[in-house]
Amino acid sequence: PYQLRTCLPYHSPIAEDFTQHILSSLDEGRTLIIDLSNAPDRVVRYFAQKLCLAIFAEQEHKFKLNALEGRYVQIYFEEAHTIFPLQDTAMTHVYARFAKEGAKFHIGIAYATQSPTTINPDLLAQTENFFIGHLSSQQEVDCLCHLQVAFQGCENAIRFNRTPGLMQVLTQSHRYVVPMQATLYDGRSLLLS
Repeated sequence: PYQLRTCLPYHSPIAEDFTQHILSSLDEGRTLIIDLSNAPDRVVRYFAQKLCLAIFAEQEHKFKLNALEGRYVQIYFEEAHTIFPLQDTAMTHVYARFAKEGAKFHIGIAYATQSPTTINPDLLAQTENFFIGHLSSQQEVDCLCHLQVAFQGCENAIRFNRTPGLMQVLTQSHRYVVPMQATLYDGRSLLLS
């Protein structure tokens, strides 16, 4: 019991099966936000992996039954370097499967990090779309250029960019890096005009 004391702040008084609740909500097409920002890295990794394994298994099961029927799951990871550690390949197994097999199971992942050198190389190699705002380290820029040769020649634009919202964008549908200015979302408009 002493080993579980560190998990006490995360205990739910109703102790429901949150995984099944999340899967059924996704099946109904709902948007779910799971905020683990205040949890320790170990807890974040545990719950992220547990949920992702369940989502992958559920979508794979639907695929086998030919029951995907337009049911797509898009997962966003913030501070991805804490979830996809560079050195721990066993921890990233499900995420590598998302990157390699996710499309056929209607699973997409998007992740944000300020340091691509700390992301597992298997995931980086499978990444199709890049939105780069600013990387201050030459090592990070070199990693990006090594991963995607299309970024070669844009190193200074990436490293010295200080303009809020200015992104260097490389997408699967476009083979050149294109600068794009993202506007600040003010929270008032819910629809794109």
